[in-house]
Amino acid sequence: MTDPSGMRFILRRFPEQLARGWSIGRALPSAGPSPDRVVIAGMGGSALPGDLLRQHAGPLAVPLEIARDYRVTGRLTRRTLVFASSFSGNTEETLNVFRQARRAGCRLVAVTTGGKLARVAEEAGCPIARIPEDPARFQPRFASGYFFAIAAGALSRRGLIDVGPRAMAALARFLDARMPFLERAGRRLSARLPGRIPLVYTSERQGPSIGRITKIKFNENAKIPSFWNTFPELNHNEMQGFEYDVHPFHFILIRDPAEDPRILLRMDLFRRFLRRRGYPVSVFMLPGETELERVFSGLLFGDWASYYLAVLRGIDPVPVNFIEAFKRAMARSGPSR
Repeated sequence: MTDPSGMRFILRRFPEQLARGWSIGRALPSAGPSPDRVVIAGMGGSALPGDLLRQHAGPLAVPLEIARDYRVTGRLTRRTLVFASSFSGNTEETLNVFRQARRAGCRLVAVTTGGKLARVAEEAGCPIARIPEDPARFQPRFASGYFFAIAAGALSRRGLIDVGPRAMAALARFLDARMPFLERAGRRLSARLPGRIPLVYTSERQGPSIGRITKIKFNENAKIPSFWNTFPELNHNEMQGFEYDVHPFHFILIRDPAEDPRILLRMDLFRRFLRRRGYPVSVFMLPGETELERVFSGLLFGDWASYYLAVLRGIDPVPVNFIEAFKRAMARSGPSR
């Protein structure tokens, strides 16, 4: 098996991240007036907790914004709580947001393993939530449990979200029990994907979390193109592109049994339309009783499918050499602003 970096071992241990991340988040200081706005700044998986919290963790007491850019939109104030989230600590977009938020006098938390972000946070006297690098070749896309649980723990301590330690512990137990099922389901899907481009389709509600992140996992783990879209929007435009020529796509429809019945009907009809035109389609029904159980099941299903596709392709799923080469070229091209 082509897995020299031990990604399978990392995935199997994923539920442990929730308890450890929750403890790290709850330990962050919470003195001062309650925030009136929360911003989570990060790229890729570092921004994922924002999507999960906003879409799936129940009502938030204050507005939450996700900043996937060099700047936060809107006005920042002393009552804005900003999580600057970068696994490496060297993400230039996130560092720029940190500087912007510091100038505005925001309340800042750095979520990182170290790097420049940890250094500037220490200099500014800002709290740091340090993500454990375990094992040494741990990658940011493997740390979604840490990122989510740290943010949830910190917001829970401030009374901004109704997610408690029992819910987090129950989620970890559920994922641990369902891990063999999710691994088998992902492996079965991977066997259908060589030579294909996965198109990941979910409901609108699941798109920013499961759809976006599963697409990213195919890009980074299996090193292939992949794209995502959501129902019902895709029925009004994207599907027209599949009427005539048959392209090398494999459609992955991820269904939430708690979704609006009209969305589930759209998925069923769309699957029939695609199969009549000769397209391969796989359907995965999200297991779980709670919203968070279903969302994390979907995320892990994508992890396993992309992991086993990398193995089938004879590729180490962990390194992202093309991305790292681009980052080095950016660094050589001029100073960050």
